[in-house]
Amino acid sequence: MKIANVESDVLFPVPFWVIDFDGVENINRAILQEIDRIDWDAEHQRRGLKHLVNSRHQEDVFITTELVPSAKQVVDAFGHSCLEIGRELGWDLEHNEIRVLELWAHITAPGKVTQTHDHAPSHLSCAYYVTTPQDCGELHFKEDRKQRASEPASPNLRQDVAVQPKEGRMVIFPGWLSHYVSENRSGQRRVSLSCNADLMPKALSHAVEISYAGQK
Repeated sequence: MKIANVESDVLFPVPFWVIDFDGVENINRAILQEIDRIDWDAEHQRRGLKHLVNSRHQEDVFITTELVPSAKQVVDAFGHSCLEIGRELGWDLEHNEIRVLELWAHITAPGKVTQTHDHAPSHLSCAYYVTTPQDCGELHFKEDRKQRASEPASPNLRQDVAVQPKEGRMVIFPGWLSHYVSENRSGQRRVSLSCNADLMPKALSHAVEISYAGQK
């Protein structure tokens, strides 16, 4: 048999977006001040998280824009970015809207890591960096879809991609994409905010393209 033609391509690449915002110094400073004013023990108690009371745990806690008002600008930036991404990906935005449903803070102490996890079933998720001392840990994305387990290892296959943290940087990615954060070796805390967004049917005919609902 004589080969007439051979074609090779890569199927189903995974997109993610890195957006660097200018002029965020005042916003980030206000976010830090508002976070530092939170009585975390009282907040954990109010939310029924008794196992965190008196532990000073701040690594991964849901907040609201009422609790941290300056975070509203981050939520808005994420929501509008999701809208542009939805248009880029060809989502049906005539009959659906993008809703930012969750907002939480990461206040990561020196020596801490964030274990591998994902945000499924959310459609899009983000990390926004408020303060990033040097060597505070990189955001790593993992290509760990189930079919990879049956494939032989390839030196050309990128299975771990790192994104450098930077103040004012927002990283947006599919919610199902596994990721982790390497150790904070800076000697100082790293502070970031995260959000999840879903594409949902418009509840009302006059619904706006971006709505915010149900923050925990």
